Amino acid sequence: MSYLQNIDDEIRFDIMFSLQSKSFEKDTVVLAEEAVANCLYFIEEGVLEIYSSFENNEFVLETLYPGSVVNHRAFFMSDQMYLNIRCSKQTKLLELSQATMGDIRERWTNKKWSNDILFYQNRILK
Repeated sequence: MSYLQNIDDEIRFDIMFSLQSKSFEKDTVVLAEEAVANCLYFIEEGVLEIYSSFENNEFVLETLYPGSVVNHRAFFMSDQMYLNIRCSKQTKLLELSQATMGDIRERWTNKKWSNDILFYQNRILK
């Protein structure tokens, strides 16, 4: 996660204390295809499946476990989702919204990290 490397502890703590805990039941779709990815998720407990549907068949492409970061590319690009993400068992996620991330960036505009985030977003777009 290069976008979180080399940041001061005060910024890291600001991000950590801004995370919202969300609980989801088994089989809940957390993010659906074509939804705007306006939140970044960190898996605290549980398991998520990233899947696609084709001709009424589902294909699980990846399974994510605690410690995984969900949809960071779509989040930083403010893009829509191209895959579905659901809980394969009861799951607890830590959520960072676009609005909260914007507030954090504004608070720390004088720090190098704010520029690093913009650089990371531009690199994804290319």
